[in-house]
Amino acid sequence: MHARTAEKKKAMDRARDESGFTLIELVVVMTVLVLVMAGLSTMFVSGLQASNTTNDILASQTQIHLALDRFEFEARCASTAARVSSGAGVTLTLPSQCPHATGTVTYCVSAGSLIRYSGSACSGTGQTLVKSITSAHPFSCVSTVGDYPELQLALTAQTQSSRDTVSATDTIAMRNAALSTSTTSSCS
Repeated sequence: MHARTAEKKKAMDRARDESGFTLIELVVVMTVLVLVMAGLSTMFVSGLQASNTTNDILASQTQIHLALDRFEFEARCASTAARVSSGAGVTLTLPSQCPHATGTVTYCVSAGSLIRYSGSACSGTGQTLVKSITSAHPFSCVSTVGDYPELQLALTAQTQSSRDTVSATDTIAMRNAALSTSTTSSCS
């Protein structure tokens, strides 16, 4: 009989050793895991938002720089520039020696977009270069006596998320224009 009691005691000891976790231990572990997962998800959401904002800013900067490059290419070759609507637009006269185009082109800010038109008016079918422009009068002229007139373009645009703005300014010397005098300039 004594051996049987010893076997029962050993079986009960093994059962106690394999009893597992208590409910309180499981609840504490689950609470800690939930807190860690909530922190990680907040970090991932913040990273995703920062990535989207950066992509919006980069897209707007790219649009503006491509528009400035196009404008600079034509303005450098222009022989005259006439501002339209107090600087909301500018009409460039491109002489025959310009390799890419001749005649007149007009750049205008209309309905929040910078648009390039063929011709001397801000109407008709044009090519939209930048959207979400916030600068209403981005074009200005700088004429220093004895130097080539300079055309300045200062663009500000909102990003797609509308929380940030992107700005760029370029001053272009009109190399085919007559030198400015005290009474005349090819940029007005």
